[in-house]
Order: sequence, then structure tokens, then C-alpha cells
Amino acid sequence: MGTTPSKAISIDNHYLTSVQNEIFSQGVDNYFAYQYDLALAYKMDFVDIINQISNDVSKGMVSFSSPAHQFLKILFTPMRKGDYYIKLTYTLPGDKNHQKHYRCLKSY
Repeated sequence: MGTTPSKAISIDNHYLTSVQNEIFSQGVDNYFAYQYDLALAYKMDFVDIINQISNDVSKGMVSFSSPAHQFLKILFTPMRKGDYYIKLTYTLPGDKNHQKHYRCLKSY
């Protein structure tokens, strides 16, 4: 906990395919190409932790009374529906750093 979920941002497949195939249809130039899927990143992290603990339990590395073993009883709680804000930091050619703030609307 406490680390930035950098893998929650991905490039939209439609946009990426259009650019790779040099299809610059109307809107591609003004299209926000990034998808913010924080809920999926959190779910994947949760599943990864559960898998690591399960593997350690099966190897006998975690006792039944261990807090890690008790973690296996916890259900994943989805994120609440709402507006989430992201900050993109990127480098343009010539080592010019830029930051943009966006509000990403996502219905979960």
C-alpha cells in the first residue's frame, strides 16, 4: 500500500491501432488516448497477494494463526463509483517535462 498505481494507466487499443497503421481519422488528433482503470489495477494486486499467500500456505510457510492466512478470508471490495483524478507526467523530445491533470469519469 502507498505506492503509485502506475499500471492503472494504459493506451486505448483503438487509438494505438489507428496510429500504428497511420490511420489519422477525424478525432484521433484530439483524442485522449489513455485509459485509467484503477479498479482493475487494485483487483489484480489483490488477486496477486491472495495467490502469493495461498502458495505460501500450501508450502507450509504460513501457519493457520498467521495474519497472512487470515487475509485469505477477506473479500475484495470494489471501488466506489465516482470521479477520479489523475496526473500524467511525461517527457517530450528535448527532455522537456510536462504535467497534465485530468478528471477521469469511470462507472464501475
